[in-house]
Amino acid sequence: MITDHRTSFVRAHSSASGTVYAKTYEYQTWGSRLRDFGRRTGPCAAPRAVREFAALQWLRNHGFAAPTPLVAAVARSAGFVTQALLVTAAWAGKPADALFPTLDAPERRTLRAAIEDLLHALHAQGFRDGNFDLRNLLASPTASGWRIAKLDSPRFRLVTPGPRRDALAAADWRRVTPQLDAWTSPR
Repeated sequence: MITDHRTSFVRAHSSASGTVYAKTYEYQTWGSRLRDFGRRTGPCAAPRAVREFAALQWLRNHGFAAPTPLVAAVARSAGFVTQALLVTAAWAGKPADALFPTLDAPERRTLRAAIEDLLHALHAQGFRDGNFDLRNLLASPTASGWRIAKLDSPRFRLVTPGPRRDALAAADWRRVTPQLDAWTSPR
């Protein structure tokens, strides 16, 4: 078991060909389907697993580190999503929220800078995450600092690339800055 939430859980599966992560979303009751009707479970909605798959593909296609998406599958009843599945290849790294407590102050500042640089680069390419949390960033050390991979981006939006300020970019910064400030002083 990796994580368990109200409507989702993640499990790791290993074989001779490698490790994959399977994230399952379950909407077992009509109440859970109707609660997320407009965003995730309605007949015309793109389920989270499908959105996450698309985000991972976009990230990888634009040169960003991200786990390889392998499968997105959806089961429906009367048009409503009852279950969705996302399978990704493993990516070497640890969640940033688990990594920060293990680092000394200079390493924390270096990791913070790498995360901030990633968010600047994503925004410059027109990617707005909507879910930019430390727990959704996998970090692995490199000779020159850190390599950061993004995962869990079902709310992503694409805007015209280039330097610009907008509400979605500001929301990403408002979301992650307090998390970074808890471990480091601002740059």
